[in-house]
Amino acid sequence: SRMTEQRSILAPVPDELREFMADVADRIRTQDDSATMYSDDLLQCQHGYGGRVTKKEFEFVFFPNASERWTFRLLADEVDEIGSGNREEVRVRVSPRTSG
Repeated sequence: SRMTEQRSILAPVPDELREFMADVADRIRTQDDSATMYSDDLLQCQHGYGGRVTKKEFEFVFFPNASERWTFRLLADEVDEIGSGNREEVRVRVSPRTSG
């Protein structure tokens, strides 16, 4: 079943994800359209994408490697904590990376 495919883990933040969150934090601070408009993919990096999904929350999809897909939600201050390196772990839902 699909339930067995997804699991939640506390993952160490990879450098690529920290850099992405630092970029997103900058966009939130400067009120860039990509961070203020509701979307699921206006925020982009080489290994993932995301967007503002509620007034306070952002949802991201990140591909840490060739086989896994991470999905997670963060508040703006959590984005900043990860981007600044103050938070070194993130709670993610892990599922198999599929083509398409």
